[in-house]
Amino acid sequence: SSIMYTTHIQKGGLEKKVDALVVLLFEEDLKNSAMTSAYNDATGGAFAMHISTKDFEGKEKQMIVLHSVGTQLFTRLLVIGMGKRAEFTSTVCYHALLSVFKAGQKKKAEQFAVAMSSAIEKKIGAYEVGFLCAKALGLSTYRFQEFFTGHDSQHKLPQSLTIVDATDISRMRKGVEDGVIVSDAINFTRGLGNQPSNVMTPQKSKLL
Repeated sequence: SSIMYTTHIQKGGLEKKVDALVVLLFEEDLKNSAMTSAYNDATGGAFAMHISTKDFEGKEKQMIVLHSVGTQLFTRLLVIGMGKRAEFTSTVCYHALLSVFKAGQKKKAEQFAVAMSSAIEKKIGAYEVGFLCAKALGLSTYRFQEFFTGHDSQHKLPQSLTIVDATDISRMRKGVEDGVIVSDAINFTRGLGNQPSNVMTPQKSKLL
């Protein structure tokens, strides 16, 4: 079934509080003192500690989950590495987003925001950014539980997706719309494929 969540795309930063702020960082970004200082202040020094101990180096799919302190507009900061800028592709971005959305849901996050850097938007385009965010969030929710009685009550479905610091809002919005359609279709097909043979018979499959 389709996962329903609201989407917001804006040029500025966060305006409403969310459960999780997703930040995608290249290895080179860790040398940006202004950027790292802001995240460090928001997490009470935890971000800098992870960098100094090399627990986080910005390597591809390397992830840290940090709690915010003070009056931040996010409860958790989900930081995921994108590797080196020169090696970045849409595929790298998609798998990073998929991993981080799954991790957020395990932490019971329902409202997600993605801080999309201008470097990423410039590299793959606004449409692709929106498309990948929506596709990854949609696919991260898939669980086949139709015939299970002990559903995972801890699993929370996303309620909202906000993309901040966007440049081309109209193109990104179109990407989000298409990403929702594609992820719904893939999840629907997965559901059919996971049906037992006595339910999804050859006769029924011909009707689809």
